[in-house]
Amino acid sequence: MPERTLRGIQQALSGSSETEVTHFLLAVALLALLLCLAALLVRQIRNRHRLAAAWKDLAEKMLQLGLTRQERDLVREFAKREVPWTPLDVLQNIEVFEGAVHRYLEGLASSNGPLESSAQGVGRVRPLRMKLGFQRPHGILCFSTRELDAGQEVRLRIPGGKTPSELSARATGRREDLLELAELRPADEGLRGRRVDAVFFRGSRAFGFQSEVLEVDASRATCLLKHSLQVTAGGLREFQRVPLDKSVTFRAKWEGSAVRREGIVRDLSGGGLSLLCPCYYETGEQLLLNITPAQWFGGEEENDEKLPEDRQIVGSIVDTQQTGDGRCVHHVEFLDVTDDERQYLVGLVRRIELSTARQQAPE
Repeated sequence: MPERTLRGIQQALSGSSETEVTHFLLAVALLALLLCLAALLVRQIRNRHRLAAAWKDLAEKMLQLGLTRQERDLVREFAKREVPWTPLDVLQNIEVFEGAVHRYLEGLASSNGPLESSAQGVGRVRPLRMKLGFQRPHGILCFSTRELDAGQEVRLRIPGGKTPSELSARATGRREDLLELAELRPADEGLRGRRVDAVFFRGSRAFGFQSEVLEVDASRATCLLKHSLQVTAGGLREFQRVPLDKSVTFRAKWEGSAVRREGIVRDLSGGGLSLLCPCYYETGEQLLLNITPAQWFGGEEENDEKLPEDRQIVGSIVDTQQTGDGRCVHHVEFLDVTDDERQYLVGLVRRIELSTARQQAPE
């Protein structure tokens, strides 16, 4: 190091020269600034390489999935809008995908572009979802109403509305832009423009969402609703419960098949029932319940519809209350109920509601 420089540093440290001290501090500050800029530049280069690698991974993944060129362009558009820094999330995270689809289709609906281009955009989404494997007919989680499968039963409730306050329908699974429901019962033109609470079931889980009825075709018993991303998972409280006073035969699962006990169903829902009987059982015990709708409805005509066949449903006692006369009211939750059995139970509840309404209607 030159002798003059060493002398300047010595003078700066000894405080003999204010000018030299100032120059030294400026040099230190400049050096720190240069080091920060260099670190920032290195970080930007690394991020750029990492981002390029992420987009390359996305391209390779799309080719592995066999996406068409149009589908790959659509996925890139989704990624740029939603997750530009982690583009692979659009293929791996269903929440990201459904959010991207929702905003994309809303944009098509609000744009003034040609209807043909909007229809093409809508038509590309469902095949893309199929290829990505996001559809889960028997899954536990659900993020969007676009995941509803064709034939899925949906219950519509009108908050604070007049009778009918609850309706049944089935998703067609044909549209991505709107939620189309068929077999609407009852099909009421007055639903148009109404806000509704909707509930559907998958296995033992209930899911709910809110929407708005846009169109109703009473002649075809169909309606159109807005799709929703706000699908929430609920419990058994989400099932519509109806009061009932009908007999039922049952036995505990541990009892022999020759045992046949009798009780009274106090209320029924798609998720469970309340059973009044003279027998005491511990919480957690399982019961085999013989549901026989023909005995409940008697000989009345059910609009020429065939009554549901008898079913044996397994339930677990979740709570027991003793009455003053020595009997017990067991609150039973249905166990291991299949989708078909769940729809059977929900349809039975609806049938009971309609039967009660007919009996109470003025002549």
